Amino acid sequence: MSTIAADPITFSRSFTGYNRQQVDDFVKNMRQYAAQLELRAVEAESRLKSRDTELAETQQQLSAARTSDIPARLEQILELAHEEADDIRQKARLNANQVSEQAVRDAELLLADASAWLADVERETTRLSTIRENYLDDLRNLGSRITQMTESYGNDEGDSDDHAAPTQELEHEPSTRQFDAGATVSH
Repeated sequence: MSTIAADPITFSRSFTGYNRQQVDDFVKNMRQYAAQLELRAVEAESRLKSRDTELAETQQQLSAARTSDIPARLEQILELAHEEADDIRQKARLNANQVSEQAVRDAELLLADASAWLADVERETTRLSTIRENYLDDLRNLGSRITQMTESYGNDEGDSDDHAAPTQELEHEPSTRQFDAGATVSH
């Protein structure tokens, strides 16, 4: 497996989850890397075809040379060269297939990882949006309650000739209802 796939990938977090641009850039880089691997495999196959062509030409030359009077020792040397060329060609094909298969596996793994990370980011974004909406609803409700209490206090003051009693009630109310700024309001 390539070193890129083995290295842990991290993205910085933004308010709504992973940084979408970093995830997009990572997926783009992985696709470019897979394309480079595929290009290398195509180049290896091209070199293999070139060697096949050279081998065919050498075989034709060997066949032509066999028809003429060639000493037996030279014929043995040419036969050994032919066998070695076959071995080299077979190894080159095997190597080209391995590189191509590995490139495909690496690309599939990287794309699967990127897709999983993207799904995580989308889930986290949805979760944070829900929390945000809940906080906004809580703030709206709190604002409405404050407005109602303010209006109620204003109506109580205007209806009564004795202003000391409502003031005294409000002074006692905060001691029984304290607001905790760190508390989470739930629905």
